[in-house]
Amino acid sequence: MNFLLPAFITVLVAERMLFWQCVPHVTHLTHLSYKRFFQTMVKILQSRELPFIEVPRISTRVLSGLNTGAAETTIWEQWIESDGFIPLHYHDTEEVLVILEGTVVLELADSQVEVTAPASILVGAEEIHGLHPVNGSRVHLFGIFPTATPRIWDPSGNARPLPTDDVATVENPYPLES
Repeated sequence: MNFLLPAFITVLVAERMLFWQCVPHVTHLTHLSYKRFFQTMVKILQSRELPFIEVPRISTRVLSGLNTGAAETTIWEQWIESDGFIPLHYHDTEEVLVILEGTVVLELADSQVEVTAPASILVGAEEIHGLHPVNGSRVHLFGIFPTATPRIWDPSGNARPLPTDDVATVENPYPLES
């Protein structure tokens, strides 16, 4: 069943006595999207609700994801110290890496490239990639996924833990620069 909503209509949600005002571009909603539109328009997460998760090689704060209430997006804010790294891996969705601070070597299946902040890296689905800081650089980045449940595999296709759960990967696979 579809609902037609004229522009600038005010809807009374009687049970909670809340008023919502529709904007002009909201004119046609299915029952499901109507319900979703009025129940989950905005969620604000304060810093105290976004804890830091430390593992031996990386610090992560989940800004958006399944556990924060996101339905379709994950955003990891990460800090990698000079001796830290992200091992080679791939995802079943694309990933956007936004390098905010520092310089990294982006390792790909058959090449590598140095990337200095500020920069964005667009990684396609199933593209093998990893990274590590350059010359003692501390790296601050965002990892963004178009899913609330990102998954990770190593280059051989074995499932890997999410960075927030990966306490076992401690040996740096990349040569350290002198």
